[in-house]
Amino acid sequence: MGIMVRSITVRLLVLCLGLLVVGCGGGGLPIGTYVGKREFASKPGDDVSVLGTMARVKLTIRAGGTFLLTDGGVPMEGRVRTSGDQTILRVESLIGRPIPDGENRDIPVSHTTEKLELTFPDGKVVLTAQPEPG
Repeated sequence: MGIMVRSITVRLLVLCLGLLVVGCGGGGLPIGTYVGKREFASKPGDDVSVLGTMARVKLTIRAGGTFLLTDGGVPMEGRVRTSGDQTILRVESLIGRPIPDGENRDIPVSHTTEKLELTFPDGKVVLTAQPEPG
């Protein structure tokens, strides 16, 4: 009887770990949509709506380890990958066009349970989870 209980316990543990991996199928990042914005200093005469669009950053982590990142109105897609303790957004297409191998752009990501921080060449942007509609 003890072996049977242990066997069932091990199977349940393996199942739970499997569900955890599938639930976090975004390559180490929680699946969902995150939004944030860059800080821009406006000057007299600047179009506020254009600045708002340029500042907006939206990231959707999909199941299967892919993402859609819209930065300043420019859509980028690719794969989420992890290497050791580092998570990277590997941009593979820009505005729907594939980026040639060797010219891909990597965007490092650090995350807590509530926020993602993307590191761009010109600075960092903090994103927070966008609530699901409904």
